[in-house]
Amino acid sequence: MVSRRDFLKIGGALALGGILGYFVGNQYPLTFKGSEKRQLRIYNWQAYINKDVVLPLFKGLYYDKSGSIIDIVYDEFNNADEAYAKLSIGGYLYDVYNLGIEVTYKALKNKYVIELVHNKISNMKNIDKWILESLKIKYPEEIDLSRFGIPYMWGTTGVVYNKSKIGVVDSLRKLFDLEFLQRYSKRIFIIDDPVTATMIGLIYLGRDFTDPRSYTVESLSEVYEFFRKIVPHIVFLTTDQLIQELVRESVYAGVAWSGDALQAVAQNENLEYNVPIEGGDLWIDMWGIASNAKNIDLGYTWIDFTLDPWVAALNTTSIWYANPVPLSNEYIPEKILNNPAVYPDEDTRKRLKLFRPLTQEESRRISEIIWSRVAGV
Repeated sequence: MVSRRDFLKIGGALALGGILGYFVGNQYPLTFKGSEKRQLRIYNWQAYINKDVVLPLFKGLYYDKSGSIIDIVYDEFNNADEAYAKLSIGGYLYDVYNLGIEVTYKALKNKYVIELVHNKISNMKNIDKWILESLKIKYPEEIDLSRFGIPYMWGTTGVVYNKSKIGVVDSLRKLFDLEFLQRYSKRIFIIDDPVTATMIGLIYLGRDFTDPRSYTVESLSEVYEFFRKIVPHIVFLTTDQLIQELVRESVYAGVAWSGDALQAVAQNENLEYNVPIEGGDLWIDMWGIASNAKNIDLGYTWIDFTLDPWVAALNTTSIWYANPVPLSNEYIPEKILNNPAVYPDEDTRKRLKLFRPLTQEESRRISEIIWSRVAGV
């Protein structure tokens, strides 16, 4: 683990544009020595890492330990479908992907990601045990998803709102009330993600989004009817868009992932975020290594690096998402660590359920019954 003194040295070197070679104590699985230049290709969610600090930090650490220069190709996506499409297209595009539970499950079923060897990840021991236990799913089949993806961040889906514009919004019933929507038409949004939007529709209708019976044709048709009524008055926004529009006060409220919402809250004091009284989901995003990756060893090194407490704290402090490394807590500002919107308190956790992977048939129904039709409303 990195010492505070070493971290401060690194920060100084970074400010001066120097090479970061001050990490000590970590035994990352580096296997290549010499002066050759190598490349690591990473595909991650938009605005989901402190890339101005963390990427140079990784390059400096790698050079210091291996004597090799590493080039990082770092690209971003706006929704899970983009990531899955890149994985499934065939041919080598990226070594490491950031995937949610659902996409990880689909990817492993189609052999798009490798089964990971945990003893190649020395910082695996840093991951919170309850996070790892949460990845041992029972449906659609009994499987430990940590064999194919290593936790990076976790969070909730809830409601962010501008209290100075519309008052407190603590429920989906209020957010999607037709009179309310008509009054604030096109000022209300939902994150542009088919699965998340469907989940919100199910919660609004009082359905259990973890229950397979919620994904029948009849049930999803009711979700479509819900969207058909509200779509004329809402907008769908990507993560980057919603942060900007909330801060500008171009939109007043909507459904967002916790970290994106809290990045906006940090920039505008009129904004607040909560898990609605009807409940929400707990989700976990993970690093997976592509089955056609050219640099699998570098993939392991990258994953191990992100689980270092200092690095995890750097990212959480930047993007306001909870990381799975409890040892990072001492380096995270209290305004984040003690914020129940970032790290939910016991009462909030009672209203959360882990979003399970969908079957291929469930995903197909969502696309055909809801998403493809909503676009035409």
